[in-house]
Amino acid sequence: MRLASACQPAYLMRRQTFNLRARKGQRIECHTGQLWITQDGDLRDVILGTNESFTLDRTGHTLVSALEDASFVLRSEVSTAQRAAPVAPAVRSAY
Repeated sequence: MRLASACQPAYLMRRQTFNLRARKGQRIECHTGQLWITQDGDLRDVILGTNESFTLDRTGHTLVSALEDASFVLRSEVSTAQRAAPVAPAVRSAY
């Protein structure tokens, strides 16, 4: 899957996965459904529900998987004001 633009939503069906070459500071905004985000080298699993977002804190391979049908937007850069007031996703440790 390719994202046409940063503002255009991407859609994933349940169990579908999106592979991303991520850059630190990019933000994933879940508009509908539920997403599971895993960053390469990170032991955390991030779960986003509808209207939640997560700012990637490392550069590298990232997987975005749909736990249920979902839509999301990938923002290339996040402003300082947006970083100051993030929506807290559910973060679960792999251990």
